[in-house]
Amino acid sequence: MKVIENGFIYNDKEKEFQKGLLIIKDENIADVIFSVDDETKIDPKAEKIDATGLYVMPGFIDTSSQIGLRETGVRWEGDDSYEPLYSDPLELSVVDGIYPFDMAFAEAVSEGVTASHVMAAPNQVIGGKTAVIHTSGKTVDQMIVNSDVGYSFSMGELPKTALFEHKKLPLTRMAIAKQIRDAMNELRKEDQLNGKEIFIRCHRADDIATAIRIGKECEVHITLVHATEFSSTHEKQANGSVDVIAGPAFQPMIRQELQHLHPSLYKRLSATNLSYALASDHPTSSVAHLRLEGILALKQGLKKEDVLNQLTIEAAKIVGCSDRIGSLEKGKFADVVLWNDHPLTYGATVERTYIKGEEVYKEMNVHA
Repeated sequence: MKVIENGFIYNDKEKEFQKGLLIIKDENIADVIFSVDDETKIDPKAEKIDATGLYVMPGFIDTSSQIGLRETGVRWEGDDSYEPLYSDPLELSVVDGIYPFDMAFAEAVSEGVTASHVMAAPNQVIGGKTAVIHTSGKTVDQMIVNSDVGYSFSMGELPKTALFEHKKLPLTRMAIAKQIRDAMNELRKEDQLNGKEIFIRCHRADDIATAIRIGKECEVHITLVHATEFSSTHEKQANGSVDVIAGPAFQPMIRQELQHLHPSLYKRLSATNLSYALASDHPTSSVAHLRLEGILALKQGLKKEDVLNQLTIEAAKIVGCSDRIGSLEKGKFADVVLWNDHPLTYGATVERTYIKGEEVYKEMNVHA
């Protein structure tokens, strides 16, 4: 048993940090106590971790990532992120391609990211099954939070370019839309959509509109991924039928469909009634930059507490894992990060990171 005491613990419901202590037993949070007094009983054998002056947070969740699929510093031989010529991509699962010793995982825990929603690369129209994993472990099986979150699809320039290079259809937005429709209808016919999320990568306004239209036609709730040119028109069209995984805003504008890329997207989304969260889409932007997306959102006028929730509990809800991760609550995995300052302060650093109660990162000159 571990007891993190004297720290400022983040309460996502109150949206504030409160002085208290957090008790970890095995892999889970055993209790969170905000009203600590002399009568509060703590197991004398418990390992005590002094968090005086530290901010105690649930780990950040990267809602769209290729971490472990596209290895850092490795060429084509380390890229297992998509399979453009496979005959039945709905059968593919990202779990079978994740390399747990990708250097990016060490970056993740050092920056407070304890879980990632892994999706196939956008080069493939049908990306197969997605998964949520923890960012530390010796095998993928140890890292899995949910091995079958849902299915990912991709629209726009990247699948068109990849398929053109392989002389393979579809080559137009019309044909890509039909392929996604057919796949959705097949999944529904075989009763494979119950309890599953649908994620559609799209940037341009016309692709966003098409993705929403397909979702309505197939009677499926979808999550737009990136949604770079999302507008009030799309909000009216969606009518509450979509969620959004936004970003990354911090990336080079190297394609035509990114010409309107700007963190003002976060402000537009905050003015809607839609659920949304932030993403690095590692390695499009590094997993180490997920917090930077939050800081960019702050510069657009969003409140700190709202951004913290987008990076934690709202992210967990969108990827269907809020019963296990995303907040510091009794019974959830003990994914806990100790910061030396408010996490959205530019100079803040991580001092310790715990995943399922195990310390996976410790800053060299740690406070405690």
